[in-house]
Amino acid sequence: MAIDLKQFHQIFIEECAEGLDVMEASLMALNAHSLDSDTINAIFRSAHSIKGGAGTFGFTALADFTHVLETLLDEVRSAVRSFNDELIDLLLKSVDCMRNMLELIQQGRNEYTAAATDLKRILEQFLAPVSVVTPDNGTGSGEQTRSHDIHHDQWLITFSPHKHFMQTGNDPLRIVRELAELTVDGSIHVTLIDCSTSFICYTPDECYCTWEIILSGANIDALIIKKVFEWVVNDCDLSIKPHARLLPQSDAQPSIWCVTFLPDPRLFQTGNDPLRIFSELDRECELISCCISTQKLPSLHLMDSEKCYLSWRLCLAGNVEKSVIEEAFEWVTDEADITIERHLQTSEMISSCNNHLSELGTIDGESRQESMVSAAPQVGREPSKLSSKKSRLPEASSIRVGTDKVDSLIDMVGELVITQSMLGQLGENFDMQHLPKLIEGLNQLEQNTRELQESVMRIRMLPMSFTFSRFPRMVRDLSQELNKKIDLVLCGESTELDKTVMEKIGDPLVHLVRNSIDHGIESPAERLCSGKKEEGTVTLNAYHQGGHVVIEITDDGRGLDRDNIAKKGIERGLLSEQEALECTDDKIFDLIFQPGFSTAKAVSALSGRGVGMDVVKRNIQVLNGTIEISSVKNEGTKIKISLPLTLAILDGQLVRVGSEIYVFPLVSIVESIRYCSDLVSGIAGGFRVLKLRDEYVPIVELAEILGGKKIEDYSAALMVVVDCDSFKVAMVVDELMAQQQVVIKSLEKNYKPIEGISGATILGDGTVALIIDTVGVVKLAGAEKLHHKYSLCKTG
Repeated sequence: MAIDLKQFHQIFIEECAEGLDVMEASLMALNAHSLDSDTINAIFRSAHSIKGGAGTFGFTALADFTHVLETLLDEVRSAVRSFNDELIDLLLKSVDCMRNMLELIQQGRNEYTAAATDLKRILEQFLAPVSVVTPDNGTGSGEQTRSHDIHHDQWLITFSPHKHFMQTGNDPLRIVRELAELTVDGSIHVTLIDCSTSFICYTPDECYCTWEIILSGANIDALIIKKVFEWVVNDCDLSIKPHARLLPQSDAQPSIWCVTFLPDPRLFQTGNDPLRIFSELDRECELISCCISTQKLPSLHLMDSEKCYLSWRLCLAGNVEKSVIEEAFEWVTDEADITIERHLQTSEMISSCNNHLSELGTIDGESRQESMVSAAPQVGREPSKLSSKKSRLPEASSIRVGTDKVDSLIDMVGELVITQSMLGQLGENFDMQHLPKLIEGLNQLEQNTRELQESVMRIRMLPMSFTFSRFPRMVRDLSQELNKKIDLVLCGESTELDKTVMEKIGDPLVHLVRNSIDHGIESPAERLCSGKKEEGTVTLNAYHQGGHVVIEITDDGRGLDRDNIAKKGIERGLLSEQEALECTDDKIFDLIFQPGFSTAKAVSALSGRGVGMDVVKRNIQVLNGTIEISSVKNEGTKIKISLPLTLAILDGQLVRVGSEIYVFPLVSIVESIRYCSDLVSGIAGGFRVLKLRDEYVPIVELAEILGGKKIEDYSAALMVVVDCDSFKVAMVVDELMAQQQVVIKSLEKNYKPIEGISGATILGDGTVALIIDTVGVVKLAGAEKLHHKYSLCKTG
């Protein structure tokens, strides 16, 4: 029975992602001047495992790229090649390329990215043999040569695998493919010269054949050919020598091919993608231009996202046969009209393209010329510029759990089974004299259930090192880009946090660290002038505090400029000059979380547009967390984030509004007070405010916002004062009930998202209670705008 390997693809992708993380972390830990052999071996093993897995699953692009990288690493660990910072940068870029290719595999595309193609070429140049000095042969002068300087137009290769060749996982066809890739136009002739075994003696997993291969092409040397066979040299008889007989050479002038591709509207529904086809064509020859016909494109409201409305006219240059181009379209021949024509001159090709498009109907005017010339080279491929940006792989669908946690879970289940058995026996012949045992059993069941819940929650916990591991590479790249010297210090990497929270806090942390490096840390010259050491320090620290995890981002840079922030706030109308003098530093620093707020004098590629800090705060609040900033000018800044250990369970305050029960997150409640009409004042627009000691707080009628009946008698009402996005709001409720932990159920997954409601829970009596999203409720009520409009900070 054949095994469907697709079921293992996700596991392979996750293991590759872990291997790439190991490679990146190890490369970051390497010192080019004092190599650690264990670290080099760890990098090599990761690359070797990825290559082996990719080959097993048929991901040839990733396997071939990793093979070149592995060869380079093998030379480093064998001390054949010196190691320097340039090579570290190249290997880190290779890790990025492999991540990109892994993303394509996740999408079902086994292909090279443009960056990977360019980088593979650079890696192969690195693999070119170093110069060797030959003996002087008594002449007194040594002759310096390079082993690959001797080139031949043709090579004769005799390849005779041993019988066990295929049992070692090798494949003669793969070797022939790699040899063909060494030539520009695939000039390779393969002849079977021996197969001396009768049919009845054949064993499927043994090899009996010998091949003679004639390889043609300029600048091919014996060493390059030997590298193709380096993994099978002990499993075959191999002969490589120059060949005197010349095969017909292709014309020096490249052929021009014009391809008209008119897909059926059903093309996408069959799983085909024109960009994939164009990518394959671009690998075989050069894509000169791509013209797009929009004649069949309907108006926007009539479009069907699953239908294809475009047509293409491609112009390709290269010494390839027509069959090569036809092969790229072999999966869509039934869903498209395809014509392939050959032209000898580029001008003839352009004229043909223009004439054909005038019949089809294309984008007019300047945009037509752009589509033919400027945009064409990018079709189906990425920009060729190498990027050090770490790509984002899909979130892992599995986690690794320590055996101690699994053993603890099994023990808890065992205790639960014993308690269930005891209660079952009591229930068979129950009478009142067994009541004490029943109560004891229920108490034991409650304890076992809580311990089981804690054990399950511990399984979801991951150390902060999973998130912190991305920052050494990012800090290194940014310090090079900004010409700054930065020391990254990581503390509390073993602090554990729920997997879901950790995945969602990653992006906000990246933004904050980038800001610390870009805005906080000064240039080396500035630091020396300020009496600081040349190297700035950014510290990431995580620790437990109560039922929360606290993450601190600290830098020893220039700090926040209170006066500059206050001035910008006054300009934007966020506060008055008097309030700027009276407000505390914390209030002023909180202004940087306002949308579009920025004090940067110039916009850079990293920052300066005022986009991001408001999103950071919003994302942290979605996690029921808080963020605080403290800063001293010219000494540095500390950003403190407090997060719940898990999003699955919430400490909540139950309240009654009319006949409905709602849950407030306990962390958002400041205080609760009786409704007192003497402290309530009405203002323009129908709003009311509560005078709470030295400040005015907007009042929100929760029943009115959530579609219930408005409270008529306020004498028995209560007000829950909540902290909402750096200011307070009083929410009117009928009754405060119990405080308890509640299990959060997603409304978005089970129903649909509702503004002002963050989730739901099931209470002990089986009723459903909605969990209040305080930020969403305030936005619905318009209290946030009220707060900013009247600057309700102080009563004066």
